[in-house]
Amino acid sequence: MQISNINSFFKKAGQFQLRFRWVILILICIFSIISLSGLPKLKMANNEED
Repeated sequence: MQISNINSFFKKAGQFQLRFRWVILILICIFSIISLSGLPKLKMANNEED
């Protein structure tokens, strides 16, 4: 009984991903662009004094 519930969930999740694949891809691209825009502000500190 429990396995069929899990399989049903993954079936619904897969159908959702297929139905809205372009929306999901566009959202991932927008998120990546926004994340990469803050990359120049990133500073790495390797000193023990910092």
